[in-house]
Parts: sequence; C-alpha cells; structure tokens
Amino acid sequence: MRSVDPSLSLKDRINVQVIAGKEDDEETAAETQRFTWQIEKASPTALRLKFTFDFPDSISTNKEFPTFVEVKAKFSDFEPGWIDDLVLVYQPLPAQKKVSLISPAKAA
Repeated sequence: MRSVDPSLSLKDRINVQVIAGKEDDEETAAETQRFTWQIEKASPTALRLKFTFDFPDSISTNKEFPTFVEVKAKFSDFEPGWIDDLVLVYQPLPAQKKVSLISPAKAA
C-alpha cells in the first residue's frame, strides 16, 4: 500500500528548472537561475505557472540556443505508475518584459 504524504502542497510537488541557452556564459547562465514562480491556475487537467525573473534580459531568445523551462511533478506516492523523473514540459521561454521598480511619479 502506498503512503501518501499529505503535507506536500501542489507547489511542493512541482519541480521547475530553467535551463540556460547552450551558448550563454557562466554569468548569464547564473542569472537565468534567479527567478521565482507561482501557480496561477490549477485544475485536474491543466496547470498555469507564472515566472518572475530577476534578470529578464538574460533569457536567451536565440532560436538555435534558447533558454528553456523544464517542469516535473512528484505524484508517485498517490498516482499508480507515475514517474516522478518524467519531464512534463520542456518549453523555450519567450523574451521577457522589463518591469520598472520605480513608479514614473517618483522618478520625476
């Protein structure tokens, strides 16, 4: 009989990695790892994640060597046959928008 871990939230069960473009230098590759993510929407058949990058310019949009997001999920404790190491999503990231941390009124 399986032992379900009820202490794990959905976010605890999701493993998200950002994989730098193959041609990125060490500094840029390290910058791509400075991000946070949250679950925007979840249903039994879909999951929408939101990412916030500390260095949005470090996300490579080079078509040959883009930056990817990889998502795995740990459900094997309650889902028979689930493979925790299976990659569910391996998707190139789009260009990131810069967000100003200073409001226009305060900058003037």
